[in-house]
Amino acid sequence: MAKLGSNMRWQARPSDRDAMRRLFELLGAKRATPAPDLDVYTLDGGAKIGTYYDPAALGRAALERAAWVEFVVEDAGAAAQALAAAGVEDFAYEDRAHRYFRAPNGQIFRLAPAPGGGG
Repeated sequence: MAKLGSNMRWQARPSDRDAMRRLFELLGAKRATPAPDLDVYTLDGGAKIGTYYDPAALGRAALERAAWVEFVVEDAGAAAQALAAAGVEDFAYEDRAHRYFRAPNGQIFRLAPAPGGGG
């Protein structure tokens, strides 16, 4: 049986780079820039999301149908409040057990509490 790996990739337009950096800073990720068009964000536990900055990145509507990412955080409520206060856009979805957001690049993600963490 397969399992998810710890490396993912997103695309964003170059104009979204600063906003993407702020988003991952809010999530507590560490950033490396191994190439001029690439930032790699390392999350707690070692998972990495490489973000390529490409002027031809997919539009918002296409990203709503693309793969979604789940960020596990200690306190999902507090994280959601911090993201909302920073202007990260909510994304309405039928699953009411989680909060969904749209990253500055248009990618959809959700927050989930860590086992034993706050909801």
